[in-house]
Amino acid sequence: MEGEIFKDIRKGKGLSLEFVSAGISSSTSLSEFELGHRDIPLRKLVKMLNKMDISISEYALAIDKKLNRNDKFLELLAQNYSQNNPFKIKKQALENLKIYRSTDSKYEFFNYMMAANFYSDLTGKRLASKEDVSRLQNIMFDTQRWGIREIQVFGNTLILMNNELIFSLCQELLEKMEDISSNYLLAVDAWNAIFNAFQVLIIRGSEKARLLNKRLAIMEFPESLPLISYQLSFLQDILKFKTTSDAYIKDRLDQSIEHLKERNCSKLASRLSNILASISD
Repeated sequence: MEGEIFKDIRKGKGLSLEFVSAGISSSTSLSEFELGHRDIPLRKLVKMLNKMDISISEYALAIDKKLNRNDKFLELLAQNYSQNNPFKIKKQALENLKIYRSTDSKYEFFNYMMAANFYSDLTGKRLASKEDVSRLQNIMFDTQRWGIREIQVFGNTLILMNNELIFSLCQELLEKMEDISSNYLLAVDAWNAIFNAFQVLIIRGSEKARLLNKRLAIMEFPESLPLISYQLSFLQDILKFKTTSDAYIKDRLDQSIEHLKERNCSKLASRLSNILASISD
């Protein structure tokens, strides 16, 4: 996000990559920073901001405003979804699509795609085109460092994706997990996104669910994330139950949900209960 905001400032002032980077860094390095493919050392970043007559505090404020806007968007999206209001979700989607088309902002495109995903979930209708999904795919595979926004958009656009794409992006995210794991909150969001994907593949009855399960089975989970391991065990049992309809496994799943309720993990218990209900129907 930092790179895109830098790009917005630069383009807003009508300055070229070559002018801003001259004598400080290469225009190629700056372009890669703006695309989110690499970092720029702070001392070089400050010099380039000075060239644009922008202080580091002004730049930080622009980032905060963008983050706050995105947070408010997601809060409203979640609220409209919980209220089963596809009309308002569609309005959110189209508003962000309009902004994206005028700014070419990756993050406005992300917001549009997430809203389109929730709209499809509620109505069964598609807002996002095949070209939109293809663009999302290209962005995700071109992103070398997945931050919170990339993880959020992956976990919240799964309905728009086919099974092959979901599996491939899971593989991509798992490859980056070692770098992500140093940030506790980011790691939790990343694992939740992967488990959302695992759940979708299981419900769809995809062979990719079995392949993803094999990959997850050999992963080591840090002790600081006990509920992550718990969710994985639950989803693995869900996969077995969907395949075998074994009553013993069903009882074990029910017991797992009750155990979570006893530990005051009601939110997770409710989520896992909904997954089990979707498989049992």
